[in-house]
Amino acid sequence: MSTQSDITTASATDRGRERAENQDNLGFFESTPLGPVWVICDGMGGSVGGKFASTMAMEKIREVVYEASCPEDEIKVGDVLRTAVERANRAIYARAQEDTELKGMGTTAVVLAIRAGCAHVAHVGDSRLYLIREGQICQLTKDHTLVRGLVEQGIISAAQAKVHPQSHVLSKAVGVKEILGVAVAETPLKLHAGDRLLMCTDGLTSQIDDQTILELVSFLDPHEACGKLIALANEKGGPDNVTVQIVRVNALADASVQLCPWWAWSLAAGLVTTAAIALWYHLSE
Repeated sequence: MSTQSDITTASATDRGRERAENQDNLGFFESTPLGPVWVICDGMGGSVGGKFASTMAMEKIREVVYEASCPEDEIKVGDVLRTAVERANRAIYARAQEDTELKGMGTTAVVLAIRAGCAHVAHVGDSRLYLIREGQICQLTKDHTLVRGLVEQGIISAAQAKVHPQSHVLSKAVGVKEILGVAVAETPLKLHAGDRLLMCTDGLTSQIDDQTILELVSFLDPHEACGKLIALANEKGGPDNVTVQIVRVNALADASVQLCPWWAWSLAAGLVTTAAIALWYHLSE
């Protein structure tokens, strides 16, 4: 019996109101050995470097996920995703050393694979992955930013972080350094029918709060929700490129035997806390 999720997915990207070029990149690779894979990248590094970095990252990640052997157990999926982002990092870094115009370029990356009813995630930067379940929204990734580090050290509050002038300065990005630590969730997330997963760049989250995201993604179909989210970000000024991918889990073939991590059923019951999600993700950060 196949345990592949029955899913509906949609995506959209826009350069926004102020940027001359869209340096975001997105990909949906439907038939890889891992199952379907989604990727979002947000390039940085000037008018040339940002687009180059996000495009190269997408190409290298695609290469690795299609070359992968079919994993015999779930934990190996995360290893493949880590390898994919690491290969992208090495390629971007090496290219930047060869061309002074590209020096310092980099990109964020969020990579999501769904296999056997489980979500596997690899992540670098401040692009995000959210889980929406039973009227609750949880950010499954942690932003690799300067201000998040300041908040965790108790130097500033979460409220101060939102308006900090360096709120989007990354502490980690793909391609900036030769060696990169990729955050990979070591425990796969067991999915439920009705779950929605949203991937996005910070062009969305800098303009729209989590509650608004929750409401739109919960009540609109994925295609409509993608369009509405981008339109709303642009209505609020659209200062950055904005990219969104939404995955809706319609059914699971063996849902009756899916066992969830303790925080997943807590989420469904409305009991989950930010600390619980942090604990899950901290395993690999």
